[in-house]
Amino acid sequence: MLEKLELYIDNLRQYFKENTSALYYFISGFAVLGMMFFIFSNTLYSNNNKEIRSTTINEIQKNNTLNAKIISRKYNPLTQMVEFIIDADDIGNIDNKELKFELREQQNPSQIIETRYQNIDNNYYVIFAKVPKNWKVLSLSMGYQNDLLNAIDDEVLENKKDENNNKSTYKSSLLSVVRIYSDREDIKEDSFLKEKTSAKYFEEIIDIEVSFLSENIKEFNSTLDKEYKKISDAKSKISELESDKKYQTESEQNQTDSNINKLNSLINSSNSTIENTTKSIKELEEKIEKLREKKEDF
Repeated sequence: MLEKLELYIDNLRQYFKENTSALYYFISGFAVLGMMFFIFSNTLYSNNNKEIRSTTINEIQKNNTLNAKIISRKYNPLTQMVEFIIDADDIGNIDNKELKFELREQQNPSQIIETRYQNIDNNYYVIFAKVPKNWKVLSLSMGYQNDLLNAIDDEVLENKKDENNNKSTYKSSLLSVVRIYSDREDIKEDSFLKEKTSAKYFEEIIDIEVSFLSENIKEFNSTLDKEYKKISDAKSKISELESDKKYQTESEQNQTDSNINKLNSLINSSNSTIENTTKSIKELEEKIEKLREKKEDF
């Protein structure tokens, strides 16, 4: 197809030398653009390479002593309400300062979007806000009152330069602030989303945390399966090597013994991994039981 396009363009060049009519230039140029659009339209509209700018769910973000992670994000396209559930912990907050939140949107980063929140079971916060209809990326900053003045992230402002094209007009001057990013393409839409009671959110949070732990257990079980297979394969190989030794010379037997030792080391390593992984699974299972007990007591 590209070769045909090049041939077509060469023919047009020759034609232009012979006929300089502006009308023909316009019609021919339009035809070329039409062909190029047709050929490359699949690429132009492809979403395969779309960049998603979101902080990973259940991934801890750290800044000094403040640790935070987002465990849920939802958006109601009918009411334009977003809901974020954050797990935030600060071992250095011995004065019990109140955690503050600031929400901004990539296309208008100088404007702070009004938020409200519920504090659930000390470390969990459910943040609500009504956002612009055509929002793209939201940046949720969290910290303390002295830290949150004029909070803005450089990345969110990458297209917002001052008149001299120098540093961003709204460059952040904050310390000890954690930011959580949420992309419109990476948020769960829920047309029935509305604010719930603290009790309902407590139950939801416990269920979310249990689901995370259950996923971790699945990953650990997968690790166990792989290690058990390694041991089985290694033992089978050792059996083969032992059987072949009777037909080998002394030097060959020495090499076989060396290979068997390596396989035994691999088995020992796998056994150690299995032991540690099994302990981790038991700990996670105990954590799940404690969370369920906590939910029942609540």
